[in-house]
Amino acid sequence: MADFNFSPMQAYDKQVKVLSGSVPFNSSGVVTANNILGATVARTGTGTYTCTLSAVYPELLGFHVSILKATAADLQPQVVSETVSTTKIITFKLLTGASPTDLAEAGKFLISIVLKNSTIAP
Repeated sequence: MADFNFSPMQAYDKQVKVLSGSVPFNSSGVVTANNILGATVARTGTGTYTCTLSAVYPELLGFHVSILKATAADLQPQVVSETVSTTKIITFKLLTGASPTDLAEAGKFLISIVLKNSTIAP
């Protein structure tokens, strides 16, 4: 663990929460572990993944996915739907052009989710 004097993160919005972590996957793209506190990720189809939150949030402010693996791949992660205020689900796809594409080797997703945990306007 880093032994630094970190400052609290600040946001203009009320009650902004960040969930982040790494999610390893095997050479078939199947998730092998979930290392995000407050969320789990599972492969649900060809190049398609569902991130399920452990709680309901009023609003999704951001969702970022990076792919960490040994060789380059021309894949673009895209959020295709989100229902964080009801069913707690964010669905994303790995696209080559417009086609969902599976990963061809093991690696990790590095994921950051930014959520608003308040209905109060700034």
